Amino acid sequence: MRPAILLAVAALAAFLARRPLKLVVRGRDRGPQPLAWAALACAASAAAAAFALELWLFRGAWMVWLAPAGLAGGVYLAFDLRNRGRELVPEIAGAAAFALLPAAMAASAPIPGWAGAPALIACGRSLPTVLLIRTYLRQRRGHLSGTAPAWIAALAAVAVAVILAGAGMGPGLAVVALAALAVRSGIYLNRPHPQVGARFLGVQELVLGAAFALAVGLAWPR
Repeated sequence: MRPAILLAVAALAAFLARRPLKLVVRGRDRGPQPLAWAALACAASAAAAAFALELWLFRGAWMVWLAPAGLAGGVYLAFDLRNRGRELVPEIAGAAAFALLPAAMAASAPIPGWAGAPALIACGRSLPTVLLIRTYLRQRRGHLSGTAPAWIAALAAVAVAVILAGAGMGPGLAVVALAALAVRSGIYLNRPHPQVGARFLGVQELVLGAAFALAVGLAWPR
């Protein structure tokens, strides 16, 4: 079994445990919650089993990358359990956690080059998006919100992708995709009368994120 697959299974199971954990923590005053406890036990057991098997079968540089990913994920969870997951710090922490996972997976798999390159590409996709959506929704609600952070993050992501592609540590497709996302940022941030709702944005980002990960993963230099 490839070590990256075990890491992916552990990460997915840990993510699925988040919702029942919130139900259990927030519903302590409502009495027993057998379904939430059962779901939490199943997801947590799957995550622990996959991680334990990973530690038993494969040990290496991936552990260095997984540590900051777990720390960032813990910061997000601490805010989220207090119903503060939509604040800037937990949103950036959550994006960073999922961006560091590809680095851990790359470090555990026979992929040539620097393992941190996938993390930088993933951060280039997720962090500018967090800033873009926050700025856009604040503008939509009539709040004053500067667009400079979102612009800087989007352009920095393109610059980093160009450097990695030029050094042979990342695909040229990542440059094209991140540049297209930067153009999209300009369109959203300069709309005089925004009409797109938060739910539509959430679905859109889910689809774009999956397409980005699949395309960049397939195009990654071997």
